Amino acid sequence: MRKIALVSLIIFVGLSSGSLWEDQFGARPIGFGRAFVAVADDGYAPIWNPAGIELYKDRTLTATFSRLYWGVDNDILGQGYLSYTHHLGKAGSFALSTTQFISQRWLESHFILTYSKKISSMFYLGFNFRLIRNEVLLSGGDIGTQPGDESHGIVNPSDDPFLRGKSSKMGFTIDVGALVKPNDKLSLGIFAMNLSRPDMTFGNLGGDYKEPLIIRVGAAYNLYNRLRPAIDIRYLDDPLNGKKSFKPNAGVEYIVSRNLALRTGANTEELAFGFSYRNRKYIDIQFDYAFVYPLSRINKLGATSHKLSATMRFAPPPKPMFDLALKTSKMSVYPKNAILNEKITIKATIENLGEATVNNFKVVLYYEDPDEGWVLAAPVRTIRRKLKPGDSMELEWEWTPTKTGYYQFFARVDDDGIAIPKPHGHINEVDEDNNTGFVEFRVFSLPKGEAQPVETELQVSEVTLVREEEPIVPVVFFDPMDDRVDERFNRMLSVIAERLKNNPDIEVTLYGYFNPESDGDVYEYGEKLARSRARAVRSVLLRFEPTIMDQVKLANTQYYDPSRSRCGKIEEHLPKDKPLAEAENRRTEMVASVRGFENWKPVIFFDKNSSEVDLEALQTLRAEADNIKRIMERNPEAIFLVTGYAGKGEQNPVRLAFDRAFKIRSELENILGTDFVNRFSRRIFIYANTDKLADRGKATIQVTGEGLLYRPMEGKWAAKDYEFQKDKMNFVVIKSNVEAGVDSFRVSVIDDRGNIFRVLAEGTGRIPEGIPWDWHDAHGNLITPDRTYYVQLEIKDRLGQRMVKRSKPIKVNVQKLTRQVETLILVQFVFDEKTSESVFQESRLEYIARRFIRKALEPHKKLIAEIAGHTDIIGMEFRNRQLAEIRAKKEYENLRLYLIYLLGLKNNAELNRWLAAHNTVLKYAGYASKKPYVVTVWRENKLVKKLVGNNKFPEGRVVNRRVTIEFYEEKIGTKPKTTGETSLK
Repeated sequence: MRKIALVSLIIFVGLSSGSLWEDQFGARPIGFGRAFVAVADDGYAPIWNPAGIELYKDRTLTATFSRLYWGVDNDILGQGYLSYTHHLGKAGSFALSTTQFISQRWLESHFILTYSKKISSMFYLGFNFRLIRNEVLLSGGDIGTQPGDESHGIVNPSDDPFLRGKSSKMGFTIDVGALVKPNDKLSLGIFAMNLSRPDMTFGNLGGDYKEPLIIRVGAAYNLYNRLRPAIDIRYLDDPLNGKKSFKPNAGVEYIVSRNLALRTGANTEELAFGFSYRNRKYIDIQFDYAFVYPLSRINKLGATSHKLSATMRFAPPPKPMFDLALKTSKMSVYPKNAILNEKITIKATIENLGEATVNNFKVVLYYEDPDEGWVLAAPVRTIRRKLKPGDSMELEWEWTPTKTGYYQFFARVDDDGIAIPKPHGHINEVDEDNNTGFVEFRVFSLPKGEAQPVETELQVSEVTLVREEEPIVPVVFFDPMDDRVDERFNRMLSVIAERLKNNPDIEVTLYGYFNPESDGDVYEYGEKLARSRARAVRSVLLRFEPTIMDQVKLANTQYYDPSRSRCGKIEEHLPKDKPLAEAENRRTEMVASVRGFENWKPVIFFDKNSSEVDLEALQTLRAEADNIKRIMERNPEAIFLVTGYAGKGEQNPVRLAFDRAFKIRSELENILGTDFVNRFSRRIFIYANTDKLADRGKATIQVTGEGLLYRPMEGKWAAKDYEFQKDKMNFVVIKSNVEAGVDSFRVSVIDDRGNIFRVLAEGTGRIPEGIPWDWHDAHGNLITPDRTYYVQLEIKDRLGQRMVKRSKPIKVNVQKLTRQVETLILVQFVFDEKTSESVFQESRLEYIARRFIRKALEPHKKLIAEIAGHTDIIGMEFRNRQLAEIRAKKEYENLRLYLIYLLGLKNNAELNRWLAAHNTVLKYAGYASKKPYVVTVWRENKLVKKLVGNNKFPEGRVVNRRVTIEFYEEKIGTKPKTTGETSLK
């Protein structure tokens, strides 16, 4: 009975003092004599000093079971402890733990969440958040009758008011611990438990009882890395007993080997001995044992305690290595030799050579300025993109040098720029040396220079200027039974190839033909020859421009007649003309189309005798608006064409056809936008098709690429019959300063469009100080009086820097009279017809009309414009004269219609008055075959005639089947400023 009473006393003391949880767990701390608050470097730290779980970096699983006070009868007293510690790196460490004290009559449980963090290099702080649960075990053995039960009417002890209805109690408390390690040897610790003082009282036992406040303070010293003495003092504030007590504890641990350690310790109540064994294998396990011998009177009962603990250590997973790299070999600068005050581009490649994904890091770009020291070249850049292991990314900076000289730019990754040139990063990398790269370059000032002519104006008494357009005939003709392309077609084919390259959405389809009379009368052979001729033309085009391969197609002879005659029926020609007609049938023709618009030709119908547009009918145009804009922007030869038609039985059909086309054009701003109409006004054409009447009044819309094939080549103005007022020689004075040395230079005369008129000097090395010039180009042609010119100096230095500078403007001043003769192609006609070869040429009449008006509006001039019809030499002369006049009259009448509409006039009578008021004559004539087409050009200091319409060749005869407009203009004296112009419709 005495032992049972003693057990009850022990339980009561445990309830009142908290000693059952405070320092009863862990074989190693007990073997240390409970002087563990400054050591706390293993899995027992959560209950001895929570700050200590930051002292070790292994993840640990620790378990303890203790059989207390062996020798006590009628009960088994035991303690259990289980804890797991995990580390979060810089974020700290946490542990989950539970303790149990159990007997047959009592169960005390603690559930602990521990958090600890290293605050500085020597200070650690930890917290316990502890849930306590106490329970009386009513089924735990025979409680028996207690004194006083009978007097209080208690038959069953479970009916005791102390226990009735509530056999357990829960509470929550917080513990705080701290460790200070000023060096590797000394450690100071403090641990305060039960800061929230939970009330764990059952019934009225002990009155208003709260868990006691317990504080432990201690120190430990590591001697020779083998011997560690420790001491601490426990302070207890016990409200139950109404007293405060201090208890000293001391212990020492000796490291025998890397596997074995011995320890002993003592306090006023017990002696303790213990040891540890650690295998340090792949599965790292440590066993701790402690024997406790009580010094209190309980030792007279022979009661001792044995404690056994086990700890399993898990090495933390290897930290992923961080390694960002920015290497010199991955940096570049463009241009390598920078130009003063012009932007340069610096590029650097960042690589993730590590094992972990990195984001939210900083990159700096800096250099050393001779005057300002180290300078950030750009704001610090924060990279928020995730860079996975093995990934790389390129960064780009722009920088404008304001000083000349040599520069070395540095770029560094993981640097916030506050300590440049020293690194200041935040990522713990395995290799910090590869974070910085550099790039070098020089900054030079631009070459300087100017070229100024001594004379900026040439006085000329009289001058005659001549310019003719040179037509393009997009047909290649062949000798009989031959598919070889003659060299005389190379110039035409090279122009078309160049235009195709500049118009990526325009295609050309080649149609080959044969002539049965001269190529053999076997159709199969002729068809094969026709295909060979088309392929031969394609080969020549691709030889000039290989990049246009997908723009040049071959037509399939199954879908057209390769024997179709181009020049009428052979049997209807005169015997002398048959060979000429046959020559035109041996050919390859070209047809242009715009991709996506090959079959797009919407029709807008009109009410009879009306030109009012039904806006709903323009929906098709609206649907293609974006595509039309794209085509016109990408293809300078594409045109937007509106064609008006009059129907049978309608009044004034010619005017009505024009009205309809103009009305649709006026709606374009609402559909395609004002910007579109303004930008492409020179390529938006209207045309009134008056050759035949339609079944119903209508207008068609199309996007065509025919201009690529049929737009004439513009000629240059050639001056003749001029006289100088004084010495014609001029002198160009040149000044230059090239800091980096001259690589090359050129001195040239250019016009106001940037075209080179003459190169005066060019070369490498030294730039001349002056050059004489006679106001002519290399062929002897004088600069054009109605244009402005400049002397342009271009210099490239040895670093690749360029300079271009123009002089003051240069002009020719004609004192008395300027004559201008300009010939423009209106139409090239189908053989023996008044129908054009191309809708582009017919619609181009609007462009001619606007040019006519600009010339007529010039003051102090006389203007004669003649529309001339021509034919080739095939056929009867009287028939050719008749056909030439019909062709000329048709275009004459069409031009007058355009002039009436553009000038906003009402009829021909008003136009005649307008022409007379502006000293302008408009007429027409037919010349048959008398005037083969020629152009005037300067060659070797003299004007020569170049025969373009040579009737010996098929293409020459095609040129001669034409209508041209020839402007003959005389201007008196120096051209004064224009005071006003008639508005154009």
